[in-house]
Amino acid sequence: MFYEFNPLNNKWVKRIPSNLSLLNPRALAYFYMDDGSLQWNGVSTGMKLCTDNFELHEVQYLKSYLENSYNLWLGLPSYQDNKGVVRYRISISADSSHTFVKIIKPYFISCMLYKLPLKALSGDGSNQRNPSG
Repeated sequence: MFYEFNPLNNKWVKRIPSNLSLLNPRALAYFYMDDGSLQWNGVSTGMKLCTDNFELHEVQYLKSYLENSYNLWLGLPSYQDNKGVVRYRISISADSSHTFVKIIKPYFISCMLYKLPLKALSGDGSNQRNPSG
């Protein structure tokens, strides 16, 4: 879903597709199992999607799609890699982690459950997004 063939250099390149309708809950779970992680295990229920290899405009588009489609609070922190390139990751706030987990957990395989925050798994749903915010 996130690869496009570039015939100019005969390589596959990571790209966010313009049509994200295929990013249903199952695909989102697979994406998180592969490229997701906890932000601070045991300290916060925050989570992140490692979108480091996508262009900024692609990550912004994906972030907007996830916020609007799944009613999530997301951030877009940046960091500088060891080559000096600025990279971006989508952060899932602690306030949205319960909602996000409810969306993706039905599709998780058991050996990947360690990637989910325990507090979000046992929460009462009180950390869902505020519709007015």
